[in-house]
Amino acid sequence: MLIVSMGAGLGNQMYEYAFYEYLKYRYPNQEIKVDSRYAFPIAHNGIEVFDIFSLKAPMATKEEVLSLARKYMLNGEGFEKKSIVDKVMRKLKLYPSTMFVQRDFTEYYKAIEELDDGRSYYLYGPFANYYYFKDIEDNIKELFSFPEITEQHNKRYEKAIVSSNSVSIHVRKGDYVKEKIQLTPIEFYKKAVEIILDKAGEAMFFIFTDDNKYARSLFPDEEHYIVVEGNRGKLSYRDMQLMSLCKHNITCNSTFSFWGAYLNNNNKKIVVAPNLPVTRCKNAFVCDDWVIV
Repeated sequence: MLIVSMGAGLGNQMYEYAFYEYLKYRYPNQEIKVDSRYAFPIAHNGIEVFDIFSLKAPMATKEEVLSLARKYMLNGEGFEKKSIVDKVMRKLKLYPSTMFVQRDFTEYYKAIEELDDGRSYYLYGPFANYYYFKDIEDNIKELFSFPEITEQHNKRYEKAIVSSNSVSIHVRKGDYVKEKIQLTPIEFYKKAVEIILDKAGEAMFFIFTDDNKYARSLFPDEEHYIVVEGNRGKLSYRDMQLMSLCKHNITCNSTFSFWGAYLNNNNKKIVVAPNLPVTRCKNAFVCDDWVIV
């Protein structure tokens, strides 16, 4: 049996579900389950990935989790505290051999390809690196199919996006300030806009953000930059959906941002992404064919 941890925000959950699908592909003889109740505290808007995309996965029981992982996994503490616990446990070699903890959640670990097919493991992620599911990309994109847009304000945005040379810009601030994660700098956005205009010509930019005032301070030109509003809380995923409908994308250092661009099916899309890993990580959320700045 393989158990995959799942939690945090929607972008992370999508990486985790994609990793779950990769494990099904890589280890077809293993029973594979998801732990969305014990490893992570519920964050942002809860476990959304199942409801938004109508997905399913067998859930691990508390007993199954405890049989493979240490009890501290159930304490519901935040990432910061768990990181400290993780360092101590690794140093003292306290992890059971059945538990694989991803020390850098953006890293691609070759060891995942070499698990003993006859043993059980708990895999503590979120395994936020697209190389895990690169070989099953078509399957992942099909699974992450958004529901039809029904809200009137989003229908208006959708119409404007599909009828123009649209470019999404993702600006994230709110929770990053609280979690002390470096913000994507204005210098990147300026360079990214230059690249898009040079490669794609005149464009209309749609800004997706959790801080409208801050985003507008970066892009005061209201004629060419539209701040998308009305998608907070349970409707937050609509921002990702609208990003994916844009012709081109400018991302920030965010898993949510990554998926908005990754799910863009325009075969001529230009994606400009910052070479800016989040705190405590080494790799940016990017694909090989994107423009990395």
